[in-house]
Amino acid sequence: MAIDRADRSNGCLQVVPGSHKGPVVEHVRYPDSIHVELPRDQVADIQVDHIELEAGDAIVWHAHLWHYSPINLSDRNRLGIAQVTLSARDAAATGKQNLPVLVSAGTGQPAPIREVERSAPG
Repeated sequence: MAIDRADRSNGCLQVVPGSHKGPVVEHVRYPDSIHVELPRDQVADIQVDHIELEAGDAIVWHAHLWHYSPINLSDRNRLGIAQVTLSARDAAATGKQNLPVLVSAGTGQPAPIREVERSAPG
């Protein structure tokens, strides 16, 4: 969710449409990066959509969607709030069982995995 307006001048979110439908790409930690990122040689000339948001706007995207926010070189803030959710199965598979659970049906337990989630590919 955008706390401040996010546009191209202050480094709004960029996404690669449809990239979530492909394979998961191993991320790389470069010496000059803050966190791991997609291999730079794979994204150098890729077409992106810029997601410009007004303060209070929100966007939801699939975890495998290629996304990026460049450095904010403007004199304006670009603050936002992010939430990442995982199913209980994915949390266990990635070793992230210690994440807080979403309260569901008045309890602090993870929601049960639906049959659709169990049989979904990928």
